[in-house]
Amino acid sequence: MQLYQYNVYTPETFSASGKAKKDVSQIFKEMDIGDIYMPSRHRIIRILQQSAAMLKHHRNALIFIQYPAVIDGFIKAMRRKSGVTLVGILHDISCIRGESTPQAEMKILNCFDWLISHNPSMTEFLRQNGYRGNVVDLGIFDYLHDPQRPTMPAEPGNTVCFAGNLDKSAFLPALGTLSDLRFLLYGVNHLNTVRELPNADYRGMIPSDEIPYQLEGSFGLVWDGERTDCCSGILGNYLRYNNPHKLSLYICSGRPVIVWDQAAVASFVNEQGIGLTVGSLQEAARRINTLDPADYTRMVANVQRLKHRLATGDFMKTALHTVINSLSHTV
Repeated sequence: MQLYQYNVYTPETFSASGKAKKDVSQIFKEMDIGDIYMPSRHRIIRILQQSAAMLKHHRNALIFIQYPAVIDGFIKAMRRKSGVTLVGILHDISCIRGESTPQAEMKILNCFDWLISHNPSMTEFLRQNGYRGNVVDLGIFDYLHDPQRPTMPAEPGNTVCFAGNLDKSAFLPALGTLSDLRFLLYGVNHLNTVRELPNADYRGMIPSDEIPYQLEGSFGLVWDGERTDCCSGILGNYLRYNNPHKLSLYICSGRPVIVWDQAAVASFVNEQGIGLTVGSLQEAARRINTLDPADYTRMVANVQRLKHRLATGDFMKTALHTVINSLSHTV
């Protein structure tokens, strides 16, 4: 069986999406999974490249496709080719975010024989909405980096870092009410609404390959929506299903995390002992200010143990090997 990746173009976006897809492509290369084509930086040329790839007959081929990253029509075209097994690596599910309907999205996802899902909550959503293929749960996204390169020290305190697209994080202006905490904000910030917060410092945009070594603060925050007393709205609800890539970033920066207790990743955080799961940011402030330094030290040690797995792509490689080995046994 021949193994191929359906390559994607991954420019620097100063956010999670570009880094996650770039890392998956690199992991494919490390596993000697071949390229269907080498994507141009120009979109029109990439479309022509993908069209040319459709004309090739990859008999007895296992093809890995990152989703969503490829035009739906090309996924359907690959599905129609005989002798091809398709595996989708899920980055986002648009229907959970209200960008499509479950029925429409499942028509695309059912083109895949296998899916690598984020976690059991996402897998349950897929099953309930009609996905019929095989599923492997990832656990957490990897974050390729140099684990030997020093990061900023993680020490007990009330400083919390938050990285991401700040323009889309509607809860940020309310951070000013959390006077017991100090926030360090990193990422896209065209609106400038966070610059005037009395308890927050904006640290600018840092490339995704560089930011693990520059993040500061005692904790990394995984939060979304419009409020600080819960994760609300469409984006807040999305945390019930997805693995936020910023969680992986914080781990690789050596920082324990603060996560909404109803997020899909809350169970992972608790099982690994790498942070606090809370119902509100007000609760986070109380728990941080009463946290035993010995408990914080244990969290940091657990984070350090886990970051080496993320640095080498261990979680994605394990999931890919599960798919490959299962198919090898059926040939």
